[in-house]
Amino acid sequence: MEENKDDVKIIEILDIAERTQASNSSSRPEELRGFKNIILGPEIQKQILEHRLQVQDDKYKNTWKSCCLVLDKRAVQYFTQIGIIGSVMAFSVVQLYTRSDQASQQSYMGLLTMMCGVLIPNPKFREST
Repeated sequence: MEENKDDVKIIEILDIAERTQASNSSSRPEELRGFKNIILGPEIQKQILEHRLQVQDDKYKNTWKSCCLVLDKRAVQYFTQIGIIGSVMAFSVVQLYTRSDQASQQSYMGLLTMMCGVLIPNPKFREST
């Protein structure tokens, strides 16, 4: 799972601040040269820890591990859904061309239309402010 760019920047800044706070030497990282005396309070340290735990949990929740491979759960589900929908659509199209009676053509046209509706996302309307 990729992290948000803002989250990565926050983590980098907080890591630099932690290193600066941990080392009481006069040498400061370039990113913090303009800041004096950065002290991380207990609430900030708690938020840092919670954020890191949340990132680790998200990585764990979105992966499937096997003896020989690690897969992204979301990608496997997505490609499986697309494969099944594509198979049903191909079957419907073949049946539309091979069947000659009206009733079965209507059934397969309904199935094909439903699969198109599943693939096309719902419209999202923005609230006017």
